[in-house]
Amino acid sequence: MLKKLFKIFVVVFIVLFSFGCSDSKPDKLIVSYTNDLNDSSLPTSRYLQINVFANYDDGSQTNITKNLDWHSSDESIATVSNGLVSAKKVSGDVVISYETKEKFSDGSAVHAHAVTLNILELVLQKITLSPNTLNISVGTSQSIVATGTFEDNSSYDITSDCNWSSSDPNIATVDGGVVTGKSEGNVAITATDANITSNILALEVEKVVYSSLSVAGTKTDFNVKQTIQLEARATNDRAETVVLNAGDVTWESNASDVAEIDSNDLVRALAKGKVKFTGTIKDTIIEGSITLSVIKDKYLRIYKDGQELDFPYTNTNEYETLPTDLSEFTITAIGQDFIISDLNVTDFNGTVKQSASFDTLENGATLDEDNNVTFTLMHDGSERELHYHFKIDDDAQNTFDVKYYETLN
Repeated sequence: MLKKLFKIFVVVFIVLFSFGCSDSKPDKLIVSYTNDLNDSSLPTSRYLQINVFANYDDGSQTNITKNLDWHSSDESIATVSNGLVSAKKVSGDVVISYETKEKFSDGSAVHAHAVTLNILELVLQKITLSPNTLNISVGTSQSIVATGTFEDNSSYDITSDCNWSSSDPNIATVDGGVVTGKSEGNVAITATDANITSNILALEVEKVVYSSLSVAGTKTDFNVKQTIQLEARATNDRAETVVLNAGDVTWESNASDVAEIDSNDLVRALAKGKVKFTGTIKDTIIEGSITLSVIKDKYLRIYKDGQELDFPYTNTNEYETLPTDLSEFTITAIGQDFIISDLNVTDFNGTVKQSASFDTLENGATLDEDNNVTFTLMHDGSERELHYHFKIDDDAQNTFDVKYYETLN
């Protein structure tokens, strides 16, 4: 009796506090679990998505498919990941099972279920596209679903299996069932699989009428010789937001000496200051703008394994794991010469370990403008922690400060 009461307590506790795979509030209780599997068969080399839902006492429902542990009894027949069953080319029965990650004290799952799928060598008979007619605007995209009907009259979504084609890619392209309008006109979309061609989807691409333009950048502050990618988004008369291609917008700058923009809408900083770029959609009067600030014209660019870091750089509040492979750092001087000072590398015990680690960087060395220096994180395997630090002799006294430590189990 006590064991039974303990199990009931555990279930209530898990539902109220620990069921991380739902967005339910603590006052909602899970009353049942359901899945949307209606068929017990699947053609070979096809896919089937199984979704599992948690049903709450207030009538709401949450899809918990990705929060379950999934298993296949025979992966030579079919595999499963996050509820997506992938049938192989071999026919036969396979048991697909799932269970919640939450467990009772005896190790059993709070909920578990298994279904048997019969993988059959079925012949595809027909492909149907839906919708069969579609209107989109230039620059917008929409998805099409291809449904395959097999010899036993079963139907499955085979969108990802099909080869798609457009009668005129200049008007509209299609990729994986997603059509994108390129220019005004009418075009026929078809899908083919296993030598079966679908019905024709009649697609009309209409002229787009824009009502507004907004401009965003990957960031708004940058330094000389750095770049920012601009993105122009337009709203059309259908209230759809369209990301415009490079070349669809003409740009004007109020400070061409501060920054320049190329044909790919990439802005490059030239001098310290502020600059406003105003874009106009071609053949319209619709405008949008963005203001960028070039903050520094004299600074260091620092890269770790090819990825640029913000400078000054420090992670003293959060250690980085000591890597197995070497990490390479590159520093480039922009705008002036820089002097490297206060250079040191210490191990876990505070012992200076400088010689081998900075074979191309010396304490007090001058880094000439537009030149760079490379140094490598090195360790002999005995260190539990390495601490890299150096100071740059400039007005801001910028520093590079990074600690690495070995995770101890």
